[in-house]
Amino acid sequence: MDSAQHLHGFVLALLVVSLSALLVRAAPIVEFSGDDSSGSSRTIPLSTNWESLAEWLHSEVLKLRDQQFRDVFHLPVNNSSFSLYTIKLPQITVADGCLSFEFRKEHCLITIAMGLQEYLEYMDYVKDSYTSGKDDVEKVRHTIQNLSADVFQRMKNPKSVTKLEINTKDILLHSSDSEWGQAVNVHLILREFTNFMEKTYLAIRNINERKSRKIIFV
Repeated sequence: MDSAQHLHGFVLALLVVSLSALLVRAAPIVEFSGDDSSGSSRTIPLSTNWESLAEWLHSEVLKLRDQQFRDVFHLPVNNSSFSLYTIKLPQITVADGCLSFEFRKEHCLITIAMGLQEYLEYMDYVKDSYTSGKDDVEKVRHTIQNLSADVFQRMKNPKSVTKLEINTKDILLHSSDSEWGQAVNVHLILREFTNFMEKTYLAIRNINERKSRKIIFV
């Protein structure tokens, strides 16, 4: 009887451990404590699935863009607002080899890695200029670093991507001396990064789908 009870207890313990492991793997969120002086914690996605990271990042930047628009300009979100304003920031094009019909994996990864590196620098400007959203910006910055590290690990030659030296004042259109200029700059950065992450997510999904098809036919 004692041996049966011990066996029953062992099986229950094993089930609990297995269920806990499944829950840990399924959870895409962990707590992250940054330099927030208020002491509040923020959540960031923790996942080995780079497609999920890219999708989360696109969603968060999109929400941040719309939030900044409402907070600063006090207007309903309108995608055509400031459409006449342009800024030269990284974007993924057909020539980068990320699309199905012109696919070049390594070149595509280099484009994504360099773009993430550059937008990481601009997030510092956004964080300094859009102070009411600095916690969300810090969360985005941390996730950019996670995704960037993942992309570098998948490259054949990560050393081909050199560290960029960026002077934001040389690229931003509007004078940072005025609050209006800072607000417009922040909106343009978030708008362009939203577009970049949309293409990045599609590129990563394309790479994953190609890998899946390759495994099936091997």
